[in-house]
Amino acid sequence: YPLEIVGMPKEAINRRVEELLDLVGLSGRGKAPISTLSGGQMQRVAIARSLANNPDILFCDEATSALDPQTTRSILTLIGDLQKKMNLLVVMITHQMEVVRDACEYVAVLEDGSVVEDGKVIDVFARPNSSTTKDFLAHLTPVKDTKSDIVRWSKEGGRYTLRFRGESTGEPVLSRIQKRYDVEFNIRAGGVQQVKGEEVGTLICDIIGESGEVKKAIESLLEAGIVVEEEAK
Repeated sequence: YPLEIVGMPKEAINRRVEELLDLVGLSGRGKAPISTLSGGQMQRVAIARSLANNPDILFCDEATSALDPQTTRSILTLIGDLQKKMNLLVVMITHQMEVVRDACEYVAVLEDGSVVEDGKVIDVFARPNSSTTKDFLAHLTPVKDTKSDIVRWSKEGGRYTLRFRGESTGEPVLSRIQKRYDVEFNIRAGGVQQVKGEEVGTLICDIIGESGEVKKAIESLLEAGIVVEEEAK
């Protein structure tokens, strides 16, 4: 239909349709009844339709919100491949931070119609500033068959959120600080995510000890380049 309304000849439309179906991985399915298409295949048809007239910008409004995790990853991979092949600018509107993590280079976080935070995805994930972003990251959906899980084994406690980036994710930072100061770290949740090829670690914990020792431990964490977020009492 997008090709018809711009007056493209029927033969040219047929060729373009075949090109687009092949581009989105649906070659040979042009005559398939809609009822036989899966949710992911329907989304691929929608992407093909959006690309019919060779746009410079592709807007994806909640493109993966109704899809299962495996299909979501396949659609994100497809969009990434198309972006490179066609030199597209892709704008994704989503509430799924795992989509932002896996598919985007830059992110803007909106609240009540205003931008409360923006920047490179890796920077925002490693050092979120707004309460809205922190809340999104706290509810990030684990992907069970990847190494990007944030696992929580205790629903109680967790006054501090520690965010590690790059090499610090593999360093025994907490062990060193615990030896240096009279504190204990009670870890409630944790995990490491791959964000744009870089590791970002998250630990949710309590820091137990006298207030002076806890303060020194937090200062040492900050000196080591670790972001420390304290939950409001």
